[in-house]
Amino acid sequence: MPVQLPVGKTATAVAHRFQGTTEIPLLGAPVYSTSDATIATVDPASGLITAVAAGTATITGKDTDGLSGSDTVTDQPVQTIQLVITPNP
Repeated sequence: MPVQLPVGKTATAVAHRFQGTTEIPLLGAPVYSTSDATIATVDPASGLITAVAAGTATITGKDTDGLSGSDTVTDQPVQTIQLVITPNP
């Protein structure tokens, strides 16, 4: 399921393996990767995703059997408020 993540925030990818609709154990620890580390980084072992810049990246998890699954993360720019104080005449 795609997720929207503010820049600077984190999320965790968790790989699941299914046979039909039944979840079965993964074969070995999954390895995670990102399609664009300038948008979102991912720790290959833990699946910790960090939003780096606005845009969309695909995160992929692959088990030792070579099966893989992917999902997208869309990073949103940090919103700020600018305050200007103007002296009264």
